[in-house]
Amino acid sequence: SIAINGVCLTVTEFDQKTAKFGLAPETLRRSNLKFLKAGDPVNVEPSLKMTDRNSGHYVQGHVDATGSILKKEKDGDSLRIRIGKVPEELMPFIVEKGYIAVDGTSLTVTAVDTIACWFEFMLIAHTQKAIIVPKKPIGGAVNLEVDIMAKYCLTSVNQTIMALRKEVSWVKKILGVSLLATACAFAFASQKRRQ
Repeated sequence: SIAINGVCLTVTEFDQKTAKFGLAPETLRRSNLKFLKAGDPVNVEPSLKMTDRNSGHYVQGHVDATGSILKKEKDGDSLRIRIGKVPEELMPFIVEKGYIAVDGTSLTVTAVDTIACWFEFMLIAHTQKAIIVPKKPIGGAVNLEVDIMAKYCLTSVNQTIMALRKEVSWVKKILGVSLLATACAFAFASQKRRQ
């Protein structure tokens, strides 16, 4: 497996200068690979082995969607980049000081606007030279992969809430039956006393 712009792909053929990959329709729908032309620069990164040192964030190469570069602004020798047109359903997973993979590069989020669906990150001088994102134009498409741990966490919380709602619904039904039974017993006892 090799990640191209952050998309985990399987090499189907290769030689000294080229490699070929099979791309599923799902990969093309979710990524910027559909826009590539022969000769376009890409980020290329081999997969880590499970025994390799992971000194950063969990990035799987399972791209969620694309966003667009809205703004690039120098800040000293660093570069602040704003990514917009982020699908609304990804915004709960993008938080300030959290991380996101942009074209396969794991980056710390520095600002977020969940209403306007954009986020920002900064690139140090070294990273600017090592990846393709700073070379892309305003409006250029980038692949986005949000934090998988945040996805698992939100799914777990949502499942717990659903289970609690079912339990509360069940308890309400029992309480309703109990109250009805109590009311009936009270009415029956009251009627007996009157006789």
